[in-house]
Amino acid sequence: MVLAHTVPVSDFGFVDEAPGEGEPGDGPTRRRTRRPGGVALVFTVLAVGLVVFGAWAWLNRLHGDDLAAWDTLSAQIDELDRSYTPLGHSEVRPCRDEPGGTITRQYPESTGPQAAELIGYLVEKGWVQQPEPAPPLLSRLTMTTDDHALTIEVSGPALNLLVGTLTARSPGSALGCLGH
Repeated sequence: MVLAHTVPVSDFGFVDEAPGEGEPGDGPTRRRTRRPGGVALVFTVLAVGLVVFGAWAWLNRLHGDDLAAWDTLSAQIDELDRSYTPLGHSEVRPCRDEPGGTITRQYPESTGPQAAELIGYLVEKGWVQQPEPAPPLLSRLTMTTDDHALTIEVSGPALNLLVGTLTARSPGSALGCLGH
């Protein structure tokens, strides 16, 4: 039959695939994968670099704000130290051990300031006393600077007795600490 030579037929019927170009062994008609050009590669590197630089700058801005708030807190505690000399103290800058920074002052048991006197001094300096805290805290005071809420906690046996410790905290953002 002549039709079998022009139309591919198998024992099961017509065959959809006619022999043609692109089949193995037909010659040099292979597909080549195209590599990105130099311009595309340079553009990709520049785009990634710009994103990384933007993230780095944003994180450092956040951390810079945290440090500015901590510096404000530290300056106020230094001023307090000139009025009421502490027995011992410590300062932990933001991001060293945790996202926030802490300043602690311990006052001598025999010569430290009275709690009410110390709290009154802080209120005069612009700190706002919060509702009654749970013992052993005598007072929790807050102040906002550069959108950062600073806190001071005063602890001791009673308001009319000597202060035990003063703990000041400046929160830092965990995201800002990643860039540090």
